[in-house]
Amino acid sequence: MELMKRNEFMPTVLPTARLGQLGLVLSVLSGGYLIMPYWSVMGSMPLLVAKIVFVLVLVGLIRINSSQARKARKGPAATYMPRMAFLGRTALFTSLTIVVLAVLVFH
Repeated sequence: MELMKRNEFMPTVLPTARLGQLGLVLSVLSGGYLIMPYWSVMGSMPLLVAKIVFVLVLVGLIRINSSQARKARKGPAATYMPRMAFLGRTALFTSLTIVVLAVLVFH
């Protein structure tokens, strides 16, 4: 997308970030409930521990990206967009890693 069009387009899609936050909250709540039987054997399941660590990393990435979005709404959005794009790609990679680890743990 051209730079001018991207600078016009991106601030209009920032409100959809709330959907991602809500999805993350629901995922953490349901995931916490579903792994309750595994808490006692968590020490012998390193992939499950890695998955939980990646979930915490994803929560951090989403929080940082949300703060960048708030700043972009208040100030010049073009300065925050490259950082937000990088954080979004990193969050995507982290999400895919979480899914792969979940499949490997609970096959």
